[in-house]
Amino acid sequence: MRAKTIFRSFFITLFSMSILTAAQHIVPADDGYFYTDSMNSKIYYTDGNPVKTIISAPGVGYSFTLSSDQTLLGFKYRENAGGKEAPAILDINSQNLILLHDPVYCAGQVSFSKNGKIAYTIDNILYVKYQDSISEYDLGSYANMTPISPDGNSLVFNDDNDQLWILNLQDDTRDRITEGQYGNVFPSWSADSRFIAYNSLDGSLKVYDREERSTLDIGIGSNLSWSKNSDEFSYTEFHLNDNGELSNTDIVVSNVQHDILFTTNTDNLNESNSFYRTDGKVAYLTYDGKMSSIENNSLHKKSLNNISFSTTPVTFAQEVPVAGTYLDVPYVNQVYDTPGPRGYSSCAPTTAAMVLAYYGLLPKWPFVSGFGNTNNYGAYVHERYYYNDS
Repeated sequence: MRAKTIFRSFFITLFSMSILTAAQHIVPADDGYFYTDSMNSKIYYTDGNPVKTIISAPGVGYSFTLSSDQTLLGFKYRENAGGKEAPAILDINSQNLILLHDPVYCAGQVSFSKNGKIAYTIDNILYVKYQDSISEYDLGSYANMTPISPDGNSLVFNDDNDQLWILNLQDDTRDRITEGQYGNVFPSWSADSRFIAYNSLDGSLKVYDREERSTLDIGIGSNLSWSKNSDEFSYTEFHLNDNGELSNTDIVVSNVQHDILFTTNTDNLNESNSFYRTDGKVAYLTYDGKMSSIENNSLHKKSLNNISFSTTPVTFAQEVPVAGTYLDVPYVNQVYDTPGPRGYSSCAPTTAAMVLAYYGLLPKWPFVSGFGNTNNYGAYVHERYYYNDS
């Protein structure tokens, strides 16, 4: 039995997390930038002056959102790692934290429309809050990411097979926009609410056109960011070698006709985390973590050395289970105990290795990782191996 990850997409989509202290999910504001760290442990703000920590909590930085008037941050809030969670908003000016629902085990991310609607999920139920009213929709299954369209009329969500649907918030009608053998994740709206970008679990980026009811296949990539005019977007393009391993990444600027307007085109270097600044120019992080901008979609690139995306990620202690309620499962850290650059995307195979090791189906395979950690089962996550001569 050959060990390999079933889907390469998580390796590709989360590649930018390969540097522990690297900034992630950069969201521009009028005077600066909000961002998180690779542990999603904080939301930071920088404007060229010393970096400020806006909030610190387990997973608070994962897929956080900024309202169009730049007064509210939306995220899932947990007081303790592994505990219950609640959709929450933070008033940036007053620093007032508001939980939108009592903490539960399955809450969804918060999204904003341009006209002030706030969307989030609790278990199978979607809530859309507007001023003093709240509307409810039964999605049939739990969906973590349910971004509301900028115009506030629609919403996209995953069903329990990870196929994407558009929900019309006026009449509760639903339209399925994906199908096939792979699931689909990370949907995002264009500014005019016409297009929806998403990642397929085969690693490819796609854009769905609601007017034409057609889908554009972008290729292998991730982290698509929309421009304000909705006709243009940027993303991280991935180049793989013959063994399916990552060789390098480029930032690409394209339009919805799939015309390539710009690419960094750097061999053996990795750029990531592109986004549109408030002046409309595309910026991205270079291989050394510094920010560069693309000037007028030309070959000219400008380093922005006055902006520093420093991070100080933290880990949060788990609650200790009551004796007798947990199993003594051999532990494998998916990042620090495994070979290769794919640790951050290896949740499933690492879990599988731990379970198989617990039941005694894997012999010990002592391995020293690139971080200097020795583990008896970490090598199984990425290396080829055989079981019963097959």
